[in-house]
Amino acid sequence: MRDKRKAYTSISIIIILIAVALIVFITTAQPAGVIHVPGSEPLRILPDLEVDRYWIVNGRGGLILLTEDQPGSWSYRTFPIGRVIDATGPDSSGRLYCSFWEDITPMGVYVFDCASETVVDTIYLDYIPRGLVLSPDETKLYVAAWVWPQPGEPFAWDVTPEHPDSGIVLEIDLATKGVIRSATTAAMPEIIHYSDCPGSDRLLISTHEMLVLVAEGEIPDTLGGAATLDMIDIGSFSRLEPRIQGPFPFEYHSNYLLDWPLGGCYVAVCFPYPVYARGYPEYQNAIWIIDPAGNEVVRTLRITDPNGVSAGIFSAVISAVHEDEVYVSLGQIDTEMDQAILVIDADSGETIRSIDVGGEGWPSFLHETPDGRLIACCAATSKILIIDPEP
Repeated sequence: MRDKRKAYTSISIIIILIAVALIVFITTAQPAGVIHVPGSEPLRILPDLEVDRYWIVNGRGGLILLTEDQPGSWSYRTFPIGRVIDATGPDSSGRLYCSFWEDITPMGVYVFDCASETVVDTIYLDYIPRGLVLSPDETKLYVAAWVWPQPGEPFAWDVTPEHPDSGIVLEIDLATKGVIRSATTAAMPEIIHYSDCPGSDRLLISTHEMLVLVAEGEIPDTLGGAATLDMIDIGSFSRLEPRIQGPFPFEYHSNYLLDWPLGGCYVAVCFPYPVYARGYPEYQNAIWIIDPAGNEVVRTLRITDPNGVSAGIFSAVISAVHEDEVYVSLGQIDTEMDQAILVIDADSGETIRSIDVGGEGWPSFLHETPDGRLIACCAATSKILIIDPEP
């Protein structure tokens, strides 16, 4: 009888262990593939007009074309066209617009034809171009650029008194390739986003202009720094007031902007690093929801990592396959943490499940394919992950 009880006990333990394993499997998705592109820095992901083709900005020089040749089989090719900073498109004619800058060469925008896979035109500029975006009708290109520092000038994250508001946004007519209008922004603009809400077309620009937060009676730097988020009205092409202050981005391609059509015509800004600034508790929220028409923050979402610690967000993707779900890539976390992507509830920001990336990298840009898979770019490890996010 004892032997039978021991046997039953052993079987029960095995069943329990299997059940636990199944629960873990169900609640944590696994990466389906890893593409290593040696010497690359994969960043923004732009789907081609042809299915199963994706153009990726290579921060170390040019573009990467990622192709699914057959189901589950991926390949890539690199196009070292120069030091590409950011890209937008492709437009309806299959052209990408890539901002570029080399220390000893001209600065501007490459026009890259995705069909012929070549640079077919170049728009030269007098400023260092950073983020760029097309107008909805594809007749204009908007480029955020640095007036300071220029090549050869010293660089510092905090803006010196001589260079406040030294950023610029250029409106380029794509028919003539000429600059039509320009507007002043905070120093060192980085990411630019076009919001075409009814009756209030706006450009939102995240910048690196650092403002030191100081309370009365305190010494400088005791409260940390804040970055300026500027907004340009398309009609008047002038900067709107009041200007929104958010956490300082610390690095390029930070403070990512995206449309947030949940509950209204909004724009979300993702802050990759939580800031614990005394007196400014709202800076601990990873996603701010902005109403461009009212030029104000209407909601904030605080995101926590799998350990319950407040975590920043590098980028976010509202799922087109799973209603009310958003994929987010965690910002300030342990770089060895496997679960670097979370699925959150779009309304509350609460974590629904996590995605195990197997320690392959720290995703900074995400993209959802039409069939619901995720493409995740890990710039620090030169890897591109293909993930099945299903539980």
